[in-house]
Amino acid sequence: LQLFGNFRIIVDHSQEEAEEQDLWEVNLRHKQDLLKFLSRDLSGRVEFMPVKPTSIMSPALLERMTTAIMEKEDWLSEHCDPAPSLSESDRRLLKMAEDNLAVLCSAASRAGISIWMDAEQSHMQPAVDYLAHRLML
Repeated sequence: LQLFGNFRIIVDHSQEEAEEQDLWEVNLRHKQDLLKFLSRDLSGRVEFMPVKPTSIMSPALLERMTTAIMEKEDWLSEHCDPAPSLSESDRRLLKMAEDNLAVLCSAASRAGISIWMDAEQSHMQPAVDYLAHRLML
């Protein structure tokens, strides 16, 4: 890499589609460890790290969130919060997902590496947009 001077890379260590909470925790730790490694051993060379939200949260929840968002008439023009339409257990899963994403974003910030949230599949895009927006507030 040093031969090319201004060479930058994208690191994609993708893990996805886990419904089991214990796997979300393992995947989150692996992503944090990867960010530490990249910061230490490839400092300044990594532009961003793609993240599939389903690696650290429920894919089925993303689908239910998207359904709740798209039930609102103005979902394309307004920021629609799906939480009021979700069950209590889904609201707990959403809180856990937001916490996991916030932990990952904090680790990325400390490492000086941007996070790129992969939209997963197009039918989950409204839920991914909602989460990305929440993280930016």
